[in-house]
Order: sequence, then structure tokens, then C-alpha cells
Amino acid sequence: MASSRIRTTKDGRRYYEIKVSNGRGKTPYTERWYIPEGLSQKSIERELHKAEAVFETRCRNGEVTTRAEAREIEEQRKQEESKYNGPLVKTTYEKNIVNKVHCLIPEEAA
Repeated sequence: MASSRIRTTKDGRRYYEIKVSNGRGKTPYTERWYIPEGLSQKSIERELHKAEAVFETRCRNGEVTTRAEAREIEEQRKQEESKYNGPLVKTTYEKNIVNKVHCLIPEEAA
């Protein structure tokens, strides 16, 4: 179940902070939902409940990550790239060698 509370930014804009539990002892998932202008309080509550449900579904499906998880994913990506000393792209020389090898192998053997 998602929970929400109203907050205010430094420039005076109001928003709801939506939180969804990530498990005991873990940082919860959070999202900001800014209040649209010109809505009544009842409409704001109705739209907020919709936003909470959508956010909770995204969290359950694994589409949302915490900052710590995002940092870990970025570190893993950097380590993978460093193994190959750069991006995972073949050079023109390597592509030509592969093409020549394919030309030398008869089609019956393949």
C-alpha cells in the first residue's frame, strides 16, 4: 500500500510525496506527484489515488529503482566496459577478418 503526504518546494509549488515500501529495513521507493492547477480538493484526491496505484504497480513490476540500486547498476556497467578497454564495438579490421573467414568456409560445411 502506498502512502502520501503533501510537501512544498522552495519556490512554493505543492506536491505529494508518494512512498511504497521496499521491504523491512530497506529504503522505500519514492515519487513526487505535482498538483495540477485548477482542481478541487476531491479531484486532487481522486487523481492522487490513481497516481499512487500506478506507482505501486510500477514498483511491483520492477520498473522503479532506488538511487542506491541505480548506482550499483552504473558501477557494473562501467566494470564491464573496463574489461574490454572501451565500448563493445568491433573495429573495421575485425569485421573484415570475419567476412573473409565466412567467404573461405564452403556452404556445405556450415
